[in-house]
Amino acid sequence: RDSFVARYGPGGVCPHVWDFGADANEAWQRAARAVGRAPEADGDGSTAAGGLRQLTALRAELVDAVHRAHADSGGGPDDDVVLPAGAVTGLGSRLPSWATRRP
Repeated sequence: RDSFVARYGPGGVCPHVWDFGADANEAWQRAARAVGRAPEADGDGSTAAGGLRQLTALRAELVDAVHRAHADSGGGPDDDVVLPAGAVTGLGSRLPSWATRRP
């Protein structure tokens, strides 16, 4: 979030998702390293490491659902990907509270 806000400003918009892709990838890499260093898991997201674990699990779940839906629809590598509504619905309520706060 902080990288995005620094680049696009509060409430900013990234016109093309790929413009921020490298930054987002680096953020996920940092998160994975932080989670890997954490000695204990807290499933409620109350610590930074626990929150990152929770985000990582939600992201993996969504990515898997999108891949399955795309494959099931016969989509190819050059076809647009549509996010399955069922997989997206309710994700916000499953995020750690700090991830949903606005700057």
